[in-house]
Amino acid sequence: MKGKLILLVSACALAVAACFVYLSLQTFNALDKPINEKAVVSESLGSAPTLSESCEDITMVRDQHTGLTKPLLFADLNCESAELAPLKEKINTAISALKNEGKLQKATVYFKELNTLRWIQAGDKEEYYPASMLKIAVMLNVLKVSEFKPGLLDQRLQLTETTGFGVLEKPSVQLQKGNFYTVSELLEAMIARSDNDATKLLFSVMDDWEYADMYAKLNIPQPHHEDFFYRMSPANMAKFYRVLYNVSYLNEENSEYALKLLTQSEYTQGLVAGVPREAKVAHKFGEHFTEGNAKQFHDSGIVYFSGSAYVVVIMTEGIDLPALEKAVAQLSEVCFLNRTGKASESPRKTQSPQA
Repeated sequence: MKGKLILLVSACALAVAACFVYLSLQTFNALDKPINEKAVVSESLGSAPTLSESCEDITMVRDQHTGLTKPLLFADLNCESAELAPLKEKINTAISALKNEGKLQKATVYFKELNTLRWIQAGDKEEYYPASMLKIAVMLNVLKVSEFKPGLLDQRLQLTETTGFGVLEKPSVQLQKGNFYTVSELLEAMIARSDNDATKLLFSVMDDWEYADMYAKLNIPQPHHEDFFYRMSPANMAKFYRVLYNVSYLNEENSEYALKLLTQSEYTQGLVAGVPREAKVAHKFGEHFTEGNAKQFHDSGIVYFSGSAYVVVIMTEGIDLPALEKAVAQLSEVCFLNRTGKASESPRKTQSPQA
């Protein structure tokens, strides 16, 4: 099995570590990082730029592959948008209230309009354990490999052993030991149902070099082979969604396929619970235990509504997992209602949250 992916998959740190030991990550040589065409500003939350009414400094992140062309992956305005200052204020107010109510201890929100350069980040200056959200990275790698290995998605793999790792919400369908599944069926299980057995089985068709190259192209620190508690900023997590939306990493067919899988997620307590029923959400959640007694819960994705789209990553930490889920839903609602910088009249989701 190809290793590397400490990624992810487990709801507890020991499970993550066990998965890692089994899969043993390879060390890669440093790869060329994307060239920024203007001044580079770190996207880490510890050095967040300030709001500006006239920010003209733009970073162009390009695929530095061998050749004369350098495809544009995405572009970043190197300061937060003044137009979205009301949204940032609303998010910060909501986070403070949730902390005062004891529902969370930390929270960070990254919000970016996908059809403009405008973005903001609010809350604590923290990085978090992405946990199962990194299953998106596994999906991107498998789909990338399928572009130069025709027939890969139809390849059948046998599930010979199960991980025993639990998931936040029991999937509607569970993989059965001894059965064969196509790679496309495993991708669906991993993304739509967050199945950890599917994830582990997909490791065998991943490409280590492509995986390292993806992180380098996106200018995201790659998980180290001895780091059982890999952390990621919400802004970096958002990059996976941005390249899918821009069709700038995978081809158009695979980008569309990946986003459709993300819209089929069976989990509806986080981002989805905070937007109207008619909104479409392509998302992935993650949960993780910390070294102490705290838990982390996150949800990230693209919200499509009325011809517009934005990516939002909400990462939280606290003692009570159900409270964190509700906090993420509340922050998702704040983002939706104030997504244009002023309160919206759009209707809220009316259905009761699923158990």
